Amino acid sequence: MPTADPRARARDLRTRLNGPGVDVVAAAEDARLIFAERGDLQRVLWLALEIGGYGALTDAVPLHLVLGIAEGDRLARQVAAYRTQVGFRWLTQPASRIAHFFVEPLAELRAAAERVTKAGAAESVELTFGPHAGRPDYPTSAEFSADVFQRILLGFTATLHLHLGDVA
Repeated sequence: MPTADPRARARDLRTRLNGPGVDVVAAAEDARLIFAERGDLQRVLWLALEIGGYGALTDAVPLHLVLGIAEGDRLARQVAAYRTQVGFRWLTQPASRIAHFFVEPLAELRAAAERVTKAGAAESVELTFGPHAGRPDYPTSAEFSADVFQRILLGFTATLHLHLGDVA
């Protein structure tokens, strides 16, 4: 059981988030403990979903309900903003855009970002998706900017930093 003041730990974590090479998974776990100590169950749930992934939860239920918060809540807007990325389907005529909500756990997103960087991918990567409940017309693949995973991780980090500010 952590003994330091949650406010001080939140400030320390915010400082770490600003540094290079931050481990987003460890940061999410640390933040989840801070929010749990403060009884902030909504943020605890959010971080549990970020760590464990959203799976098929968002297929059938609006994000704000998955997060257990009110429609229009800033956390739901923030999560939607960094986890929803726009890709392109070139096989359709004309080519079409797709807004895709990435459901993978943070560790998988981090690993994917590292693979793309290591591979030296050009400007884009083609990604394939599993089935979408209730949407048989949902595409099975799309092309995204090569930095798609980095953008999600940076968005998560910025959102976490902001929410830790409410504690610090």
